[in-house]
Amino acid sequence: MRLILFIFLMWSAVATAETRLALLISNEKYPEKAAGSNLFGPLGKAHRDREQMAEALKQYRFEMTEVLDADKDKMDAALVAFTEKLEKSGVDSVGVIYFVGHGAEVGGKLHLIPTQEKLADDKAIKNRTVSADELIDRLTTGIENGKNQGVRLLILDACRSRIKTRGVNERKVDLNAHGALVGYAAASGKEAVDSDDSYTMHLTKQMKLNGHLKIEEVFKKARIELAKASGNNQISLEYGGLLGDFCLDNCQSNPLEKDLKAKEQELADLKQKLAQNITNPNEINELKKRLEAIEKQSGMSGMTSNDGMKGMSSEPQPKKTQIKSIDYDNWRELKTFTGHSFYVSSVVFSPDGKTALSGSEDKTLKLWDLETGNALKTFTGHSGYVNSVAFSPNGRRALSSGGHSLKLWDIATGKELKTISGHSALVNSVAFSPDGKTALSGSNDKTLKLWDITSGKELKTFTGHFGDVYSVAFSPDGKTALSGSEDTTLKLWDLETSNALKTFTGHSDYVFSVAFSPDGKTALSGSRDKTLKLWDLETGKELKTFTGHSSSGVKSVVFSPDGQRALSGSYDTTLKLWDIASGKELKTFTGHSGWVYSVTFSSDGQRVLSGSCDKPAGIGGCQEGGFKLWGAP
Repeated sequence: MRLILFIFLMWSAVATAETRLALLISNEKYPEKAAGSNLFGPLGKAHRDREQMAEALKQYRFEMTEVLDADKDKMDAALVAFTEKLEKSGVDSVGVIYFVGHGAEVGGKLHLIPTQEKLADDKAIKNRTVSADELIDRLTTGIENGKNQGVRLLILDACRSRIKTRGVNERKVDLNAHGALVGYAAASGKEAVDSDDSYTMHLTKQMKLNGHLKIEEVFKKARIELAKASGNNQISLEYGGLLGDFCLDNCQSNPLEKDLKAKEQELADLKQKLAQNITNPNEINELKKRLEAIEKQSGMSGMTSNDGMKGMSSEPQPKKTQIKSIDYDNWRELKTFTGHSFYVSSVVFSPDGKTALSGSEDKTLKLWDLETGNALKTFTGHSGYVNSVAFSPNGRRALSSGGHSLKLWDIATGKELKTISGHSALVNSVAFSPDGKTALSGSNDKTLKLWDITSGKELKTFTGHFGDVYSVAFSPDGKTALSGSEDTTLKLWDLETSNALKTFTGHSDYVFSVAFSPDGKTALSGSRDKTLKLWDLETGKELKTFTGHSSSGVKSVVFSPDGQRALSGSYDTTLKLWDIASGKELKTFTGHSGWVYSVTFSSDGQRVLSGSCDKPAGIGGCQEGGFKLWGAP
């Protein structure tokens, strides 16, 4: 019963200097659903989706007004004020209205559901909501009376609950006449999910990556990705047609793609020369130097291996951790820890294995006694979801990410020691260096940052990803780092020079999680394409693909301390244990009833933690977040 409304007002072929306005409304806190008295209950991720849309629009210079949990009066007032402002902003202005919340289809008409309304029947829905048709009337007034020469584009992502007639009946003829376009994230009668696979997530991804394309192409790419992720159960569609071309950015070929292709061609030419029978050592060395320089500049080093370049770098690798053999066949769920009011997005063991730290979308961290199951401390202070937590190597400090910042905590006292700021968007992942002196963070601003823990100062910024950075990790020797991104790639970084040493391509969707092997020679990645992949860090080659998860999104991956096993957590609510050498699935752990966001091994390899929500509420909601401890009894 979730609805997203997203409206552009535009007319110029290339939008570069015009006024850009956006109104973003997200409704999440609906009254509890009760039989006979209310058709709609609370939602789980509306505000998160609004934040994603805000970040995408900021990239293209939109001035934004954001409204949270609006009742009908508040929605009406916000829409009137915005449309009046838009009408006065000039004939070449661009406007966006974005709504995320419940929606209902009655009599073939779509209605946006305000908060505070207990709607028990169709009559109440018609009389006490904001209909999509009303909104179209407001926004097309400027065209009809000649004040604007704009084109209206509406995108409706709705499950269309309470359906009484089939088919999309909203204003097709009028929209064509006015040069407007309406896009639906799902056909009439289909449900749009409130999850990490929502239409907003697909659409904002394409907006961020493809601002140089015509807006119709952006929607098409989102449609393809959404269909793929849903197994063709949800397919978006559009009606009407724009009178001119519009791109969020200048309509042109992506300069990054163009530069990348040029470097790929130059690499191919150099490798072809190296393959020839060149006998002059000086010429060979010069070609190799040029090849290495181009690879480092472009972050493509090691993408191909038959180039005569193997062995150019031979840093000593740390020895493998020696771990006692483990009989995983006897493993089972040992304990469930509850106390968070929303998803546990990250959970880690303390270095001594006696306690655990959990971070949750309820904006708190908690420290737990693993023996008794008691919560020892609650850390409060973040204003947004806590996406990632990490213990310092000595176990005395903790790092967490929430909103646009990181926070450093004292474990013994529970006090916040420092807030570390510098990112311009959500921080998704944090990690301590092996010596505990620095920290890494990955953000939706498409960068990684290296921080000095003592001072809180930013030491370096790493740029090169085309999409949000979802995961970061330090190598065991602390000299390199890995990152996984929305742009479907992993990158290996030199922490001293800030150069991207290699870019790993092979996943077909977001890379949610990355991990180094204990010896630092290989890496694991988990993706929304439902797979894990194993990579050779020296050559850049993909060594294995692990398949078996049934739902889109391998959210978390980790190596066992001996490097012989891998563990993954997925949106299919399971954990899976894999054999690294053979690529075979060894065991599936079931017991969670919500998405598994985080998995981790204890330092001795004898136990595992997994974070999730074990009391889901509606679509994407959560009544109680928690995590589980697994191992031999």
